[in-house]
Amino acid sequence: MNIPEVTIFMGGGNWFAAMVAFLLISLAVAILLAIWVYKDAKVKSQQPPILWSFVVFLFSWLGLIVYLVVGRKNKILPPPKTAKKPLIAAVVVWAISLVVFVAEFVDSANIFFG
Repeated sequence: MNIPEVTIFMGGGNWFAAMVAFLLISLAVAILLAIWVYKDAKVKSQQPPILWSFVVFLFSWLGLIVYLVVGRKNKILPPPKTAKKPLIAAVVVWAISLVVFVAEFVDSANIFFG
């Protein structure tokens, strides 16, 4: 018994590979964001930096927004010079992985529907 929907939808396994790659890259982005928050929180936050990096690792972009709104208060010192590099790298890697994932999803959808 052949199920054409499953074999067509998977697109020869490329869709699944793109999904796994996207998840791994998202994990790398969460780690880079947590590193940046840890370095930044050591300078700009009164709460423990490990707490904020843990929140950002668990909740990714939502945790970063919460940290930027709540966690950076009460200190005016500038961040370390190297603090922006992991953040920029995380944004670039995440954006590239999102483009690749969407492109692969659209290609799989074209195979499935067209």
